[in-house]
Amino acid sequence: MNFTIKQCSTDDAELYTRHCITHMREKGIGGIYAHPFPSDHKWDEVEFLEKIVKSLTLQPFSPNWVVIWVAVVDGRFVGHLNLKCGTVDAQKHRMRLGMGIENDYRSQGIGKALMEQAIAWAKAQEHISWIDLSVFAKNVVARKMYASFGFKEQGTIEDALRVENEIIDDVQMTLKLS
Repeated sequence: MNFTIKQCSTDDAELYTRHCITHMREKGIGGIYAHPFPSDHKWDEVEFLEKIVKSLTLQPFSPNWVVIWVAVVDGRFVGHLNLKCGTVDAQKHRMRLGMGIENDYRSQGIGKALMEQAIAWAKAQEHISWIDLSVFAKNVVARKMYASFGFKEQGTIEDALRVENEIIDDVQMTLKLS
């Protein structure tokens, strides 16, 4: 399968919104949750789109600013990785990673390609020292991929979420860049 990775702009916000909502409606391969939303969650696409556009247009590295990369197959967004600034200036040295790949496109190198792009970008930013993420404990494939890039597990929040009556533990991981 051929795919490309590109940085998302406000011009891409509608396609990105569609991808995110498609992904978040999926339960995940093998029934393992990949996000904290039940499959019947009601999404307000207009509100979601507005939040994305606002985050993308904030001053770079200001609170809540985001940079997003997307995986594109035949003009369709099928995966994403975002790095988001914290909510206060005192967190400028850390970025929060979020990632999602639609079920039909997993285990095909997209996650690795997105990670390579994002980490290279972050390393080129002189003031970013850390990338943090959360991953559900049962998502062993993702945890292994993150570890292969040097992310270290910092701890687990037991019973962090309950989705459709399933108890989900959340693993906190971090990567030191410098």
